Amino acid sequence: RPMTSALASIKQRVHAPRTERGRLWLSGIVYFTISRAFVMAGAAVYSVIKTQLNPATHNMSTTPARDVMNVLRLVKKEYTIDADRVYLMGHSMGGGGTLPLALKYPDEWAALGPIAPAIFSHRPAELEKIKSTPVIMVQGAKDPLVRPEIVRPWAEQMKRLEMTHEYIEVADGDHGSVVAPNVPKIFDFFDKHARKEKKSAEKTDR
Repeated sequence: RPMTSALASIKQRVHAPRTERGRLWLSGIVYFTISRAFVMAGAAVYSVIKTQLNPATHNMSTTPARDVMNVLRLVKKEYTIDADRVYLMGHSMGGGGTLPLALKYPDEWAALGPIAPAIFSHRPAELEKIKSTPVIMVQGAKDPLVRPEIVRPWAEQMKRLEMTHEYIEVADGDHGSVVAPNVPKIFDFFDKHARKEKKSAEKTDR
């Protein structure tokens, strides 16, 4: 339905990427989410919001998380959202925010989709907290910015914990080229999982 004033105010503060490649990437993601009947509000916006809110004092470990949760709260308020189908996806720093945000708010997400996650301040052992959350993770084997050696231990820990997960490592993929070809796979993965499945699994574990 039409965007109301609360979401319109957010839209005005979220600028399109400056480069043509960036604009095409973002518009493609938005089109894809609409075509699959998803409402998108997430990692694509928080890096802009965090600098606009308080560029002098923002804390990377707290401010972006708060911003994303505020956006999620507004989206839930303004749209008819299935609370059991809220997913978290991000690329690079957004991917590096996906896993910590899931660790901080473990009951919120039906599944996660980190892409080339720049995650340096957490350890794979922490996945124990979200072992019932399905994860699909994408990484380029030739990524010079987020090296696969950083990401593989997370995939290995998911396997050890017997998590529902997929790890896609693209042999010739770099930091950016792995995104667009794998977004459909991420949404296919999301389609398979709802949060209520997590609740059932957790009850069984107890």
